[in-house]
Amino acid sequence: MTSPVFLSHSSKDHAIAETICRALESRGLTCWMSSRDIRPGENFQEAIIRAIRGAGMMVMVFSANSNNSDEVKKEIALAGQHKLLVVPVRVEDVVPAEAFQYELATRQWIDLFGNWEQAIERLAMQIRSVLPASAAPEGTEEPLETVKAAIAALAPAAAPKPARRSVWPAVLAAVLLIAVSAGGVWWWKNRALAQDADAWASAGQRNSIAAYQGYLQAEPDGHHVADANLRIDELEWGAAVSRNTVAAYEMYKQAQARGRHVAEADTSIAALNAATARAAAAQAAAAKAATTNAAGGSTPQASPNPTQAVPSPPPASAQEEADFKRALQLHSSAEYRNFLTVHGDSAHAADVRDRLASCQMVKTGTGIAQKTRIQAAGKSAGLRQAETCRRAEQDGMKRLDSECPNGAVSWLQTQTLSFTPISGCSVMVYATCAARSSQAAAERCR
Repeated sequence: MTSPVFLSHSSKDHAIAETICRALESRGLTCWMSSRDIRPGENFQEAIIRAIRGAGMMVMVFSANSNNSDEVKKEIALAGQHKLLVVPVRVEDVVPAEAFQYELATRQWIDLFGNWEQAIERLAMQIRSVLPASAAPEGTEEPLETVKAAIAALAPAAAPKPARRSVWPAVLAAVLLIAVSAGGVWWWKNRALAQDADAWASAGQRNSIAAYQGYLQAEPDGHHVADANLRIDELEWGAAVSRNTVAAYEMYKQAQARGRHVAEADTSIAALNAATARAAAAQAAAAKAATTNAAGGSTPQASPNPTQAVPSPPPASAQEEADFKRALQLHSSAEYRNFLTVHGDSAHAADVRDRLASCQMVKTGTGIAQKTRIQAAGKSAGLRQAETCRRAEQDGMKRLDSECPNGAVSWLQTQTLSFTPISGCSVMVYATCAARSSQAAAERCR
């Protein structure tokens, strides 16, 4: 048997597999690797089948890459057909997928990401103890003396006394190889950890749904996957609560079908629907009472006291009137927004909001939809960045509800623009209000 150890690995793990191969061969064990031992022009599948059939055992390099490798699964299946012992060695702390759980449920693992040198020695000892038994005819058992002789035969032969000085270069090379191999495994593992930590820090700094979704896409097996999903859920729920509309809660349920707040969303939807029903019933009762009074069927209402003073809105300032006139003259979305920002409590606020909405009306088939873009800023006030940005986002949502009729939003997206401890957090809220039936053309603004 010229190649007693078949080394199964993913092509993406070629470097670490080659390191394991060199460590085993430095201990007198011959290995077979597809990336090294298949000759140019040779049929790839046939070479692998011949190597498995002629091997004494198989060492599988298990990692996240091999966990998803169909080729490694085929090699494990072929090893089972040829009754070949498979020893899995893990180079990452990865849980096997379902296919590997079935194949490797009764096998003993060897972890190389702990103490590399001890793990390699343990692997070499296990290979030496298995190979003589696998080479024996079926139904026979090798005596202990035969096993010891086979192990001794695999070990490097002792050199004659006159040539002892030539052993030291080989020993030094083996020590250097072990050190380099251990350093390679350490570097490879820590590089993956560093990449995961950098991706998570970047997502936390931006603290947005898009940022955490980007982390999940870049690091599907990262250490912070559960935290990323939880933060996305909380951001989606915070947006729904800040708007407090049926459409907002429905959007949360659609985005987070198994979210932590689905039950709360159902409760809020039921409460809002009940409030709407009560308001409709009260309105119908008032209309009915007005009809009855008009027909003379009830006692007329007492007329208001003419001497009682009716409160009037506070008079507008000269600056407010000038700003309102300027907004009407320029007739632009920017001027209307500036007026609402400065004079939000003005008697002209309702008129300005209607004009701003008409500026943002766009045709959608036979209906009219309103496009809205709001920039909101939240001061830091000694708060952390996440809390500051969340408050700024809530402020933008509230302002959005005042511009979308009944908070009926059909599309929504938020983006964090910037954050500094002095100026706070700047957030942009993009939205499209639900389409309203109308045949009128959109009013054009500058």
